Amino acid sequence: MLGKCKFKQDYYDFTEEKYKVYECDEEAVDDELCIFHHPAYWEKHKEEVEKRFMEKVKDAVENEKSLFCIGYHLPKINLAEIEFNAHVYFNNAVFHEEAIFIRTDFSSHTSFNNATFSSDAFFNKAKFYYAYFTGVTFSSNVFFNKATFLSFAIFNNVTFSKKVDFSDAMISSWWVIFSGANFEGVAMFEKLQLLGNAYIVFESCRFEKPHLVSFQGTEVMRFLILSTEIKEISLRNARFEEKILKAHELLKKQVLQILSDYTFDDITETYARLRENFEENRRFSEAGKFFIGEMEVRRTRKYYEFLGEEQSKKGFREWFSFNLRRLFLKVYVSFLSPYALYKVFSEYGESMMRPFAWSLLTIFSVPILFTFLEGHASLQSFIDYYYGNLGKSFGLFIQILSVDYPPVSMLTIIEIIERILGVLFTGLELIALKRKLERHR
Repeated sequence: MLGKCKFKQDYYDFTEEKYKVYECDEEAVDDELCIFHHPAYWEKHKEEVEKRFMEKVKDAVENEKSLFCIGYHLPKINLAEIEFNAHVYFNNAVFHEEAIFIRTDFSSHTSFNNATFSSDAFFNKAKFYYAYFTGVTFSSNVFFNKATFLSFAIFNNVTFSKKVDFSDAMISSWWVIFSGANFEGVAMFEKLQLLGNAYIVFESCRFEKPHLVSFQGTEVMRFLILSTEIKEISLRNARFEEKILKAHELLKKQVLQILSDYTFDDITETYARLRENFEENRRFSEAGKFFIGEMEVRRTRKYYEFLGEEQSKKGFREWFSFNLRRLFLKVYVSFLSPYALYKVFSEYGESMMRPFAWSLLTIFSVPILFTFLEGHASLQSFIDYYYGNLGKSFGLFIQILSVDYPPVSMLTIIEIIERILGVLFTGLELIALKRKLERHR
């Protein structure tokens, strides 16, 4: 008599929301391990293991109770079109042969944490509510084609050794996170359907063969890309119809339950990495849009971070102080900050027309001030002296006329301001020109 299986494993229990110890209650067959936990028993007893496994699945489905397959060693399994209405645990399981989950409905929390798939895994058209794939090793191909993720999915520290295919997958409501994931072969994220507030995070990921990565037909404005090199990945046929990163939009709206772990620095990095990718692939017009997005984050972050702080509004004084500060910050980031002026005058150095238009406005408007300050109020006198002052304004703007500093008067101050604006707008024009020439080398 061998007694009970000695297998034990820590796991997180989704029902009780705490870590517990899973202890197998199966009878041991060899080495004090049962038919599921013995690493080699399945090889000579495939039919027995498959039959007993399917009996456990049937019992869990019919009685709507959690399925515990923690640490199991399994031969080929086929759970296609099965609906699980309770939690499913495949933590540390080893799937030695094909694992088929086509059209499987995981209606609650599903954990494959630290599992190993030695052969192909098929999750085509599977439906997940809360999916955990942390530490999983896919040694062969894995397919999530047309799979549905209704809440969130976590693929932290996953190894995709060969092909991984998420084409046509639908992600609704929250997010899918790839943190520390290693993509060693083909990675297909084509035509992803990202609905509602859904977005995808690539954090500290590695694409070993970037030329085999495809985002064709997928909206790249739904990405957060952090500490992940994507410069060599082709986004040629990707979509970017949205004007702002989804995560950026949500962070501005203070959707904290979705973005509690991310900051405006992460948004800035994502804009920068997308910009670098498009510059590398010589798509300079689109790269400029991402640079503008990056600068918009820098311009507005103080305002939105202030709104995100918890404010005490118990009394009128606190309420008034909060709204006064909010109004000041709104005005500052919109009109007075260096970033605001950079935007107004040159669209952050992306526009050659803006500084040119401001130059013309300065040259033609300053003579109006000169003419009025000189006392020429009548229409004929104004017209006669305006053209003379126009030449003076042009000369000041292009720095060929000197300014008679003493005595200091309003006219002198305007002359100095125009000379400064001449340098400023010319400099912004040169910056925009330099940026365009550099990108088109």
